[in-house]
Amino acid sequence: MLFSQGTPDLSFGIDGKVLTKITKNRDDIGQSVTVQSNGKTIVIGNSFNTIGYSDIGIVRYKANGRLDKTFNGTGKQLIKNAFCNVVKVQQDGKIAIGGSVAIGSTTAFGLWRLNSDGTLDNTFGVNGYQEVKFGGYVICFAMTLQNDGKILIGGNDGNFYAGNSSLIIARLNTDGTLDNTFSGDGKFSFNLTKKSLTCKEILLQPDGKIIAAGVLDTVRDPVFINEFYAMRINSDGTVDGTFGNGGYTRAKATTSDVAYSAALLPDGRTVMSGFSDFGSYNRASVLALNADGTVDNAFGTNGWVYPDFYGGSGIFTATMAQTNGKIILAGVIYNTNATSSIGLARLNDDGTFDLTFAHAGRDTFFNGGIYCNDATMQNDGKIVVTGWQLKGNDYLMTARFLNGTQFQKMEPVVTNAKIGELNLFPIPVSGTSARLIFTVREPVEAIIRIYDLNGREITAPLRVQCSGRMFDQTLSLPENLHNGIYVCTVEADGVLRTVKFEIHNF
Repeated sequence: MLFSQGTPDLSFGIDGKVLTKITKNRDDIGQSVTVQSNGKTIVIGNSFNTIGYSDIGIVRYKANGRLDKTFNGTGKQLIKNAFCNVVKVQQDGKIAIGGSVAIGSTTAFGLWRLNSDGTLDNTFGVNGYQEVKFGGYVICFAMTLQNDGKILIGGNDGNFYAGNSSLIIARLNTDGTLDNTFSGDGKFSFNLTKKSLTCKEILLQPDGKIIAAGVLDTVRDPVFINEFYAMRINSDGTVDGTFGNGGYTRAKATTSDVAYSAALLPDGRTVMSGFSDFGSYNRASVLALNADGTVDNAFGTNGWVYPDFYGGSGIFTATMAQTNGKIILAGVIYNTNATSSIGLARLNDDGTFDLTFAHAGRDTFFNGGIYCNDATMQNDGKIVVTGWQLKGNDYLMTARFLNGTQFQKMEPVVTNAKIGELNLFPIPVSGTSARLIFTVREPVEAIIRIYDLNGREITAPLRVQCSGRMFDQTLSLPENLHNGIYVCTVEADGVLRTVKFEIHNF
């Protein structure tokens, strides 16, 4: 048995994946995911009826992927007649949701804040809800939280496909009111003549400056010319003219390059990802910018990387930066057999593939009608992805993958080993003890160890003398272990035997 970086976490759901219905007979699409400090996962999504009207669904899972019924009594919460795109958890555990709402013939930013138990937070806006109008057709794509609790929300205002939309960002105080110290009225808007701009990601630098990353579009009938776009804004809501060319950078390498997400690396560079158009197909693409906004030509080839996933078309929808500078990318891959799957990749900080991750730095998972909209990293480095799966009506899909320093040392079985295959009971284990049983070919000394899936030993090694035909040992387990998958190993006479087992404390 092998546990490695970049593979599904079998302790989450079924084979690393969970499917959830928000509303019966509707299409449920996972939009955004975040993980609380206690390891519980929050996913927001849109539940569409047959004519496209949306409700927002919020779901919370336990660390093992089961619904957390301490959240609103069912593990789910529903907000009617709204559209969501992003979720964040505040330092106090409250849950901020950003999206869009219809107001007559226009739309506005919609923001909701929930208490940690899933109820609406009445200290925010009006009964937990606030809207921000810009005067046109507003779509939310991005949101982030400042250290002081203020909320930044961004997207576009106008008609993107007509070539006249503005990049917009609003900043709200902790109570939901607009922060008038930002751009004078709490609302920042920027446009370029005969161009459309969209903010897809908001990043905060340590000095408080704001990176708005997204797409620039030029309409040239009958085609759209898209470019990666990033601009930097001072903390007071003015354009930072020291970044790129007068405050912004636009970059393209093919007929059309569309950015969906971005992340800030520890050295101050910005990494953006999305897809690039190669004519007959799209390639998932990555671009790196230096801290001053110029293209980092030392990254990949002239700043660009195009990971290949077995020849399929791809789109990266999430970009994450590890503290060591490595870059995690997640998205959807359209395979050559016309199916879709989750694609994951990990790059070194120079754009080369990290060969210790997945299959030569990237791979696809859960083939067949699977789509990825967002991803995040837990504190332990595991990667959590959300999107949807085609299954009659669409199901909200959440999956978790191993990452970081995972348990990998599993030696091959030797046919003349002195000990036989391991068995551990009961199935699943409940409580603080388990029975380990295996056959013994001849007397031998053995060392028993127990690990979690991150490779951490959860008990002290146990040295035992094995004799007779059958070895039967009761193992003591720590109290309050999280539900999930663990590994027991027995090393004897140069051979390592392993058995995976589940802990489920009801």
